[in-house]
Amino acid sequence: MFAAVAVGGAMATHGILDMLTDRGVPVAYLWPLSSQRFFADWRPIVSGPIGPSQRFSQVIDRLGTETWQLILPMFAVALLIRGLLALGRSVPWR
Repeated sequence: MFAAVAVGGAMATHGILDMLTDRGVPVAYLWPLSSQRFFADWRPIVSGPIGPSQRFSQVIDRLGTETWQLILPMFAVALLIRGLLALGRSVPWR
């Protein structure tokens, strides 16, 4: 059950994160109904070029950007949720 929720959450947020990048192809959220593609008005996630022509420095820059803007905040939220759940189990409910 937990794996299904985690995979569902990842699938639900993937398109939103793609909409927040500054490069790439816009997201087709209404695909079966419309072929129109969308970007968010605010695109704070810096995305470098993708492909074999990338230089090593570009890969390091992109990894640093994704670490600070995506990976660390997700770990912080996960630790917060885990801490709140542990706190909830330790408090005796009456």
